[in-house]
Amino acid sequence: MATEIKEFSLLHFIPQFREFNSAAKQNRERLAPYFWWASTNGTGRFNFILISTMLSKLAKIKPDLPCNKKFIICTNGKFAGIVGLDRIYAGAPRPELWLFLTKEFEGKGIATDAIKWATNYATKQSCHKICATTKWDNMRIRRPLLNNDFEVYDSNYYNGDHTLWWEKTLNNKSY
Repeated sequence: MATEIKEFSLLHFIPQFREFNSAAKQNRERLAPYFWWASTNGTGRFNFILISTMLSKLAKIKPDLPCNKKFIICTNGKFAGIVGLDRIYAGAPRPELWLFLTKEFEGKGIATDAIKWATNYATKQSCHKICATTKWDNMRIRRPLLNNDFEVYDSNYYNGDHTLWWEKTLNNKSY
């Protein structure tokens, strides 16, 4: 399977958003516990993606401006998911990684590849560490994080919700 990762662009924004929105609607029930935008209407998702795309363009002018980057994951030319890095900028102490794959592409190593790609991207931005948050029972994302040498650095149990915080130290030898 040929996996390609590309940044949301203003030039191709509408077709990219349509793919993302369609996949989010189809996977809403599965995504809603993990992502606030999964349970909102299409307008909320549109604003979520558009604002981060605009801020990432602004960050090219002012490199020390924190922004959220979103990247589309395509496999054999078909939308497979999205990977994001929040609060990323040159020298960011610890941007947060998040990922969503459509059900069709789970368990095929695509999440592991996407996390590796995002880690390399953060390394090239001179970030020091990268972190992620998962629910205790979300094995779909825990396994790819372990495959990419992330380690649990904290755990919290509150109101029946067990959350793990993951972290990986980056260096220039990561890619």
